[in-house]
Amino acid sequence: MTILDKAAMMPRDDSEAVAVIRKTFAAEGIALLEKVDIERIETIADGISVILAGGRRVEGSHLLVAAGRRPNVENLGLDAAGIVFSPKGIQVDDRLRTSNAKVFAAGDVAGGPQFTHWAGYHAGIILRNALFRLPAKVDMAPLPWVTYTEPELAQVGLTEADSRARFGESIRVLKASFADNDRARAERRIEGFVKAVTDAKGRILGATIVGPHAGELIQTWGLDISNRLKIGAMAEQPAAPTDEFVFELAVAVLIEADQSGSGAAIDSLFGFVDGHPRFADPLGWLMVCTVEDWRIQQARGPEPKSLRSQGCE
Repeated sequence: MTILDKAAMMPRDDSEAVAVIRKTFAAEGIALLEKVDIERIETIADGISVILAGGRRVEGSHLLVAAGRRPNVENLGLDAAGIVFSPKGIQVDDRLRTSNAKVFAAGDVAGGPQFTHWAGYHAGIILRNALFRLPAKVDMAPLPWVTYTEPELAQVGLTEADSRARFGESIRVLKASFADNDRARAERRIEGFVKAVTDAKGRILGATIVGPHAGELIQTWGLDISNRLKIGAMAEQPAAPTDEFVFELAVAVLIEADQSGSGAAIDSLFGFVDGHPRFADPLGWLMVCTVEDWRIQQARGPEPKSLRSQGCE
């Protein structure tokens, strides 16, 4: 199989995560040609030949064209209704009202990401505005999207690059590999990672997951972003083995902040009692104890009193 892409593959996603997909494609024998121009397509005796700019030929038995889609706004009488539109779609405000305040537009025709679940979200915004007179507005921050490759790649909020462009070097980037997760190792599906980006105060700006079940795992991060939670909120949730990976990432934030010497930052991220991390139950201590060499202890000083009795060995 050969994939021809006019641009770079998956340009809106985290570049480090896309690199995992490229590596997987190569391992499976899938050829990927990016930033190529196609001059023409010819039928040959045993299939199809695609001629690229420069004369290179790519031959195969079948051809699948994925050229995207564009809004159908012609012959709808939009001019007569006083609705502003262009070949890119219908102009709307953040409440999805068109230039005719009595008319709303939703889905691909309203511009923005062309996702089915995004169109369903639009419908909810319109119902609240049109039927219940509630001033509901579109918020793209918690919008997740998933590319169903294997492994899956999921994103919500800002990528690392977008976060740096908007907030500069004050952001924190936390990353943990599936290879360090017990369940992933047991299932022998260790490719990929989870990456979270926060601002200087620990508020989650975005998350990237590339790996097994990424499409399911990303939903929790979207909820956290929509509620403007800090990364420490992830560590306070009880962790079953299926979700352990998410909490290990939150603990990694704790360690990084402590090793940087920022005591105030760590307090704001997780909260402390008498200089020690605050957890609702012994599981919290157990999670921190699983981190290599108990590095948090080295950063903060003596071992907390009765640590062993709370589950650490």
